[in-house]
Amino acid sequence: PYGSTTVTADGTGVVKVTFDVAAITSTDPVLNGFLRWDPNVAPAAPAGHLGDGVSFHEIVGSEYRPVLGGEPANYFSVQLGTDVIATTDRFAVAGRIAGPVVSSLTSKDFGTVRQGQNSATQDIVISNIGSDAVSGFTATLTGANASLFAITSNTCTAATLLRDQSCTVQVRLQTVAATPIGAKVASLVVGHGGLRSPITIGLSGNVITSAQPALTVTPVALAFPATAVGVTSATQTVVIRNSGTAPMQVGLLALTGANGNQFRFASSSSATACPVNGTLATGNLAAGASCTIGISFRPTASGNKVATVSVAATDPATGTALTPVNVALTGTATAATVSLSATSVTINGRAGRTTTASVRLTNNGTANFSLTGSPALLFTAVSGVNPTTKFTATHTCNNVAPGRTCQVTVSFIPGNGTVGERFVTDLYMFGAMSNTVIDPRPLSATFGQPVGGVVVRVTGVRAR
Repeated sequence: PYGSTTVTADGTGVVKVTFDVAAITSTDPVLNGFLRWDPNVAPAAPAGHLGDGVSFHEIVGSEYRPVLGGEPANYFSVQLGTDVIATTDRFAVAGRIAGPVVSSLTSKDFGTVRQGQNSATQDIVISNIGSDAVSGFTATLTGANASLFAITSNTCTAATLLRDQSCTVQVRLQTVAATPIGAKVASLVVGHGGLRSPITIGLSGNVITSAQPALTVTPVALAFPATAVGVTSATQTVVIRNSGTAPMQVGLLALTGANGNQFRFASSSSATACPVNGTLATGNLAAGASCTIGISFRPTASGNKVATVSVAATDPATGTALTPVNVALTGTATAATVSLSATSVTINGRAGRTTTASVRLTNNGTANFSLTGSPALLFTAVSGVNPTTKFTATHTCNNVAPGRTCQVTVSFIPGNGTVGERFVTDLYMFGAMSNTVIDPRPLSATFGQPVGGVVVRVTGVRAR
């Protein structure tokens, strides 16, 4: 029940180990605290004693909690490695109780409190661990700064506590705007009608200036213009300002909502006071100071997109979380889809002459598109000689708006040869909304060029 330690048997197999509980400190391998018979298990310990010193009995009072354990370990076990060899929850306990009235705390630090604010209320539980009933309880505040502490609730005044019964005194540190800053100390003195009255609980706290941070975020909504799928929009900025009078730490930034993955943090104006890429800021934002974060829109699928950036901040002096501010994000993702007037053309051409045929491309999508790339038009051989010696192509497909058409013109120059000879090629058109390939159709590389895009089968026939 007092913790765990490793012991080694001597050559005869005897283990000799003794712990003097009264000498235990926080650096010892066991925890401080006294065991006593469990008052809920008969028989009761002799009045005013922890136990009778002879009988083995269930106990309470353990402060040792095993790793990952929630309840105190009111048992003793012997282990060899990870194997439990023996265990017991019954002990012989001896000693007189110093009570009969005891407090759950011997001291309480209320932490840091700003001028004009109050600390959280603390419960101080008063218990009777003696055998006789105790009444006549009083609770008063004394000491240098007693006026800054207040008893907000007291169930002990009218109480008569039987053995192992308790009552509660609630105390807090409270200040006004003019309360001097600095450390504050007082005592809660609980008197009673039993032996060794009163008991004293030390109270302390630290009052700091009333200055405090305030989180302001502008704007609280960003609307991104229509952006093509796969394209990153221009960065928009959000300003995070400390509009208060004390330093502020900006917390983690989170992109949430149905389409949080369609937006991204793009930049930050500070590597310490403002989060970079949504990470926790390592420094504080001074009173009146501000920093900016950049956000961009990079959609992966067409349609309307919504998300939220949650901005959190903390008062570093007290650890108090400020009210978070949400920034609404909206954007529309566009995509171009193209249809062809024909997927194949046949050109009859005479030797020494240039003959042409055209294919119209219609933009049926919601974004402008262009034929782009290096090259934008690519011939690949299907049969016959290298197509680049027989065919050329031009286009008018530059920034074609939705609903509009453009044209690709193919020229066939057969040269001299057998009449009726056929030359077959596939013409690949590399279209994009900036960098998004339209209707990609992967095919093996020809002439060292990667191919994919909109394809038209072109057949040239040498005519008379």
